[in-house]
Parts: sequence; structure tokens; C-alpha cells
Amino acid sequence: MKWNLSLAIAAAVMLDGCSVAKISELPVSSTSLTHSVHTIAMDSSGGVLAEAVGIQLSLHGFNIVDANQATNLLVGLNLLEFELATAKGLDKLKDVGIDAYMTIKGVGSYDNQLESATVRVTSTHTGQIISGLTWQNGYGCVPTSPCDRLMRKGLAETASSLARRLAKNLTANKNPK
Repeated sequence: MKWNLSLAIAAAVMLDGCSVAKISELPVSSTSLTHSVHTIAMDSSGGVLAEAVGIQLSLHGFNIVDANQATNLLVGLNLLEFELATAKGLDKLKDVGIDAYMTIKGVGSYDNQLESATVRVTSTHTGQIISGLTWQNGYGCVPTSPCDRLMRKGLAETASSLARRLAKNLTANKNPK
């Protein structure tokens, strides 16, 4: 009995400083998505996280224009990279059949895992953000501890979580005209 109480107290102390990975999202009203989203162009500066999320989104049925393809598309459309998120750039993307433009930024941590990330999906039809996510990795009570390693997500798991939420957001609020 005394051993069980000691074990319970030790577990509570160890887990007290722990947190699981969290995703928060931009509230999207049911009328904000006025068109179907099939094809999404990726921002070229998103790195491996953007590539991983793109792969996961393709598994959800989206057509993904990856960073390399988007760079080639820029040349063909006679656009500079910073112009993609402007009204002119979004119009040109829409004209070639792209429904949305996605930017992803990630910040690394001490263990080469992601610490946090943001995702923004902008409609090429309206110029409005149609999905926005902020992701924060979990952590244990002491960095590099076994508890910390158990609480933290790697790239594949993070990309899968983000893609599931994005796919839900981009298909649940459809109100095509």
C-alpha cells in the first residue's frame, strides 16, 4: 500500500510538468469557403514540414503543387515569389486551376524536432484565409528526459496531425457557388 502511494506521487510529480502537442485554429465561419478546394500550391519556403504536410494532404485527396513545381510555376507566370500572396499572384494561380495557396513555417528545438509551426491556407478565389493553424509540440518535465521524448512528436506524426485538421477544415465548410 505504501509502495502504491509512493509510485502515484512520483508519477504525478513527473507528469506535472508535461504537456501533449496542441493545435489551435483560426475560426472559420460556414460561409467563408465559397468554392471547392482541390488543388493547393505550396509556398517554397516551408521546408521539409511543408513537403510532409503536402504528402499527407495528397493522401486526403488534394492535388498538391509542391515547392519545386510552384517555383517553376512562378517562372511560367512571370511572378516573383513575394507576389504569390498578393491579389495579382492569387489571380494568376486561380487562372491556372489552383484553388488555394498554403504557407507553412516551423521552428526547430534543441533536439532537432519541431517546437512549433503555423499553417495558413489562402483562397485564390477570394484572397481570404480559409484555414489557419498553430501547432505546439508537447514537452516533458526536463528537456532530453525519457518523459520529454515520449511527449514530443516527430515530423511524420506532426504532418499527419496538421493535414488531418486542414483536410477537415477545407472540406467541412464547403458552400460552393
